[in-house]
Amino acid sequence: MNDTIKCPHCGKKFPLDQAMTHEIKEKLEVEKIDRRYKKELETLAAKLFAGLDLHLEKQKKEYESYLLKTGKQLEESFSESKKRLLEKMDQFLEAESGTFSSFSQEVKNQIKSQVEEEMIKVNAEVENYKKARVIAIDKNIAAIVTAATLKVLGKKLTLDEQTDLVLKALDQAKVEKFLS
Repeated sequence: MNDTIKCPHCGKKFPLDQAMTHEIKEKLEVEKIDRRYKKELETLAAKLFAGLDLHLEKQKKEYESYLLKTGKQLEESFSESKKRLLEKMDQFLEAESGTFSSFSQEVKNQIKSQVEEEMIKVNAEVENYKKARVIAIDKNIAAIVTAATLKVLGKKLTLDEQTDLVLKALDQAKVEKFLS
């Protein structure tokens, strides 16, 4: 009669009275390793998301700064061009004032009106451009978070799950004084 049993996991033979104890010990060890692995993975994911959030926020600020600077430069350029055009127009009109005084004033007003309308259009286009780029940044941020989630957790999360995960990671990072 065979009073031993072979463990399917480690391959060792144990007496029947010790086989159950051995199986329980193996399960406890596997569970302990599993818990430690999950904790390590959660910590790594939290740090990854915190770092990703900081990087994305920095990139967004830099891009917004660039957009503001570019917008200001465009506005300054258009204002300077408008100023020069009006000065040239004034010089021309002064030279021809005797003959065309009433006509020139009307033309001047029309040109001023057209220049102002064009400036309004240009300013609106600059604002639309800025908004479009911010929207593009936001879309890229969502794509990056989705890709990082898929890579770290091995599954794709919904937007709500992503938001919850990032907020938990930020809270943990604050507790660990990762973020100030």
